Amino acid sequence: MTDIKNRIAALVISLTLAASGTLSGCGSRKTNEPAADSSAAESESAADTSSAESESAADTSSAEESTASNESSEAAKTTESESGTDSAADTLKTGSPWETTVESGCLPYPKPALSDDLYAYYNYDFLKEHQDEYFSASDEHIGEVSTAVVGVLNDTSKKGHDIEQMRIFYNQALDIAGRKGKGNAEIQTYLDKIDGAGSIKEFTEVLTAEDFPFCPFLTGNIAVTDTRGKNMVELKPNLLIVDPIFVGGEYYSKLDSDESQEMLETLADDAAIGLVPDLRGIGMDYGEAYYAVMDLAEFEKDYGRYVDYDGKYLNEDYGNEAAAISNGSYTDEELYKLSPDFPIKEFIKKIGKDGSEKYYIGDKNWLTTLNGVWKDENLDKLKLMAKAKILDETRLFRDPTDYFDMLELCEMTLPTAQEYAFAACDSLNTFSHTLCKIYVEDCLGQKAVDRLTDLTNNIVSAYKKLISETDWLSEDSRAAMTEKLDNMTLNVLQPVNGYMDYSGLELVPTDKGGTLFGNYLLLKQYRQEQEKKMIGKSAENSSVWYSVPPTADTVFYKASNNSISVMPGFVTSLFYTDDMSDTDLMSGIGFYIGHEICHAFDYEGSQFDAYGQPNAVFSGDDLDKFNEKTLRLSEYYSTIQITNGKHLDGQNLVREAAADISSMQALLEMAGEQDTDYDKFFGHFANTWAEVLPADYAELVATDNHPLNNVRVNVCVQMFEELYEKLGVKEGDNMYLAPAERIRLWGKSTS
Repeated sequence: MTDIKNRIAALVISLTLAASGTLSGCGSRKTNEPAADSSAAESESAADTSSAESESAADTSSAEESTASNESSEAAKTTESESGTDSAADTLKTGSPWETTVESGCLPYPKPALSDDLYAYYNYDFLKEHQDEYFSASDEHIGEVSTAVVGVLNDTSKKGHDIEQMRIFYNQALDIAGRKGKGNAEIQTYLDKIDGAGSIKEFTEVLTAEDFPFCPFLTGNIAVTDTRGKNMVELKPNLLIVDPIFVGGEYYSKLDSDESQEMLETLADDAAIGLVPDLRGIGMDYGEAYYAVMDLAEFEKDYGRYVDYDGKYLNEDYGNEAAAISNGSYTDEELYKLSPDFPIKEFIKKIGKDGSEKYYIGDKNWLTTLNGVWKDENLDKLKLMAKAKILDETRLFRDPTDYFDMLELCEMTLPTAQEYAFAACDSLNTFSHTLCKIYVEDCLGQKAVDRLTDLTNNIVSAYKKLISETDWLSEDSRAAMTEKLDNMTLNVLQPVNGYMDYSGLELVPTDKGGTLFGNYLLLKQYRQEQEKKMIGKSAENSSVWYSVPPTADTVFYKASNNSISVMPGFVTSLFYTDDMSDTDLMSGIGFYIGHEICHAFDYEGSQFDAYGQPNAVFSGDDLDKFNEKTLRLSEYYSTIQITNGKHLDGQNLVREAAADISSMQALLEMAGEQDTDYDKFFGHFANTWAEVLPADYAELVATDNHPLNNVRVNVCVQMFEELYEKLGVKEGDNMYLAPAERIRLWGKSTS
């Protein structure tokens, strides 16, 4: 990200000079950096891997089956040639086990023994191969979903209404050459209407008119806050710089933090890659466009800072998050009173979300702040924001010439026509549900659905067993936690209520005058109509699939409807193939699923009951006992040095670290009931987290509440007897942790 930020800053200067004739041009060297993807409607990214719970996975070849599990570091030195590391001393800056394992250029040499650094032992060849790049083995699987789906689309023997509608749209998106040179012709009439507004009253009339198909200041999705109740609507401001779903107001709300300010600036710079050419298309030069984006970020943060985000209430009193959810819903009349100037009523109707008994908005201050800026004195800024958001939403469906030029000037790789067309289909406003249905049914197959569903159920059962055996829990807490597990909805590769129905959709083929942009508007309207039918119906516990694209590279837990979602976009061959062993399945994707299930019982998730209601599952002093255990875990993580004398911040990491430990405990509970090869189990587990970070990776650690991959692997396995009994780690080894220092949250032998 820092590299992109520096490029953008330098680019503004060079392009301004170029525009004045001082420079004759800029280079067009391509790099391996992925092309910046534009945001489709509502900033929905096809594969956002930075969301709250989208931890980056990694893979290498299967775990080594060496008998060297019991080797000490000295023994490892005698086997350098066998591990292929003889030349490493001449090319690598040597590091130390644990401390620098993930740092580029600092691979430990020679290869550590398993007993000193399990993560490096199982991943050594991968780490050595990628020492000069920022890379995780999951990167080797990027594009698998799109390649598989495009293969089905190109197979014309595959028939059916939905796939044929998607083919129309995909093929229109594929015709990049046919759109080049057309500029903003199809969208210009809407931009002109905005420009023509001379007052806030006229501006409001433009945006709320029936024939104006955009709502640049408000977004809404189907939501559930009581699984025994009805579907309702969640409303958020339609943010430009940050994604309101995946990021929310986190960086806007923490601007007193240097790390958050830097991250926000980076996000703004990333957004500028798409927005600068958009704004040039409406008459700005490069410099004007760039600084306009920065000004819009400043303007947006005033209301964006109040939008909900994952972890918002972590440092507040227990129960505050549940209370905020409970108190964050309003009737339409109550919303109108909060927002007499900002046209909330008309915008709700515009996005097809009218008719809900209540609307969840979270912190009302984002709405009252928007209401406060809805004035004539801010008209120019509001008009620019509206145009920028519409241009951002429609970027993939217009002439891409300026956008491609910007990518080249930034020395970024241009997307292929296939990648571009797939991205156009991969939005909740277009075909993300259809393409995931194709991927699951035609590519992964029913066997994948069955095996992963069985795995998830088995992990839930392992948690129930652990909870039943946890001696520090009261009977009331145990009963509430068990009830929560019994009623947890498992959306594995598909929403339990099914994918969106496109049977009523009819797009216009190119030979009948249809265009990509025109069909995008039809698709957007169709989605709104389909979701409107859901409002007020019995609660759909897969409602989150209507706000997060199922192509998202993530597995996550949702407390407000007590559900686990394993998104199809996450399930590449890294995590599933039909011939993958049960052991690899369990220690790979099973770890992620078990991790997410634990979030039902952490500081945040435990505030909600089995039905998403604000009733804590911990009774009496059980919360204090739970916090004592997580405090010990936090203190242990804070002792771990990562680089240059820096230590991890255990308090920042403890929620995710506790989920890691709990997941491993549940998996080992399952492994103990099977004929498990623990070398393969721990090896594959380590393989899925292999990665190399840049030399300044300590900066990334400061803004991430997840442990470093090497640390999360090593600490997880340290806590359990299997490391010592099955792999022979003993006192004096670097991986050894004394029994009294091992921390487990659940089960008979908790400490």
